Amino acid sequence: MRLSQGPAVRLLAVRSLRAHRKAWAAVFAAVAVTSALLGALALAAGSAALGHARVERYADAAVVVAGDQEVRWTTKPWGSEPTTTVTALTERVRIPAATVDVLRAVPGVRAAVPDRAFVMRDDTGTAHAGRSWEAARLAPYRLTDGREPRAAGEAVLGSGAGARVGDTVAGRKVVGLADGPAALYVTEAEARRLAGRPGSVDAVGVLADPGVPADALHARVRAALDAAGLRDTASGQPLRALTGDGRGGAEHLAAAPARMDLLQLLAAVSGTVVLVAVLVLASLVAQALQQRSGERELLLSVGATPLQVRAAAGREVTRVAGLAALCGAVLAVAVFPVLWSALRHRTGVVPEGLELPAPPWLFTGVLVVAAVVAGIARLVVLLAARRPGKPGRGGVRKGVGIALLVLG
Repeated sequence: MRLSQGPAVRLLAVRSLRAHRKAWAAVFAAVAVTSALLGALALAAGSAALGHARVERYADAAVVVAGDQEVRWTTKPWGSEPTTTVTALTERVRIPAATVDVLRAVPGVRAAVPDRAFVMRDDTGTAHAGRSWEAARLAPYRLTDGREPRAAGEAVLGSGAGARVGDTVAGRKVVGLADGPAALYVTEAEARRLAGRPGSVDAVGVLADPGVPADALHARVRAALDAAGLRDTASGQPLRALTGDGRGGAEHLAAAPARMDLLQLLAAVSGTVVLVAVLVLASLVAQALQQRSGERELLLSVGATPLQVRAAAGREVTRVAGLAALCGAVLAVAVFPVLWSALRHRTGVVPEGLELPAPPWLFTGVLVVAAVVAGIARLVVLLAARRPGKPGRGGVRKGVGIALLVLG
């Protein structure tokens, strides 16, 4: 009389695990490593998907108006539908200087501040980033010592440069120090001259009147830009009005393309890990089942059904892979910072200015990855055990058969 499937399967699975601990140890290690690697990669991909350019210089601006930093072109291969490709630009697309006057007339705008970036070099050839002192209001960067520049030969220096009031940097007398990065801030007229493009600006930061919501001001700014018909100076695309985290896109131009490259890199590495993991697991599971081939044949010969044998193997791997995947998920949380640090500081894949957040809820993704890895392991073992075989002829019977064949 055959045992009912439920108790029989559980009994076979438990006894097999106890008897074949060494055989399943390699499977446990492989599943744990796979879960840890894929979990860390999933956390990295999730953080990259949430990533955005860091908002620094425009932190106090409710809206930032800038040029379109994307180029689009449409191709139509023969016999196919047209496809449009979008690529982010890392070179600044400037906007007309007339944008400043248009924005200053928008209700709710306290100030519209143009921003121009340029480079100044000192006697040693060291490059210093330069901007107008008026644009420092957009951060805002405030004086910590001295006063603001009033003449062409004066400048305020960011405190990170290590200079003092009275020093001369890049041919300009330092009359003040400000918090913020190591940059030189000159008068608006001098910034316009040094930028070399009097008819255009890099961006315009819009400061809101007290009590004006950012979304309401954004709608007004958008309407004013559309009504004025302003276009950027490169390809004639409509100007962008950025709010929230999107403002960082007008500061760190390399962040957007780097984020897409990072996502593609993580996807490629994850696919490779999955492929290698499936091959390794299939090999280890097949080896573990092969070591028990005689035991499986014995179970079949005493009345166990093929379904019971396959189910027992499935329960074994579920127990082993489930625990291993959870251990790997815990390990993934520790591997994630190491992976992120390597990508940021050693490979140069993550540029300065790309913010990669990791909110607490993101770490629940390792549990999803653990479940997927355990499911893959279960699928692999079911495929490996899909043909448990029939009760085989033992070695003695095979030997007798060969002897009879030789003797004729």
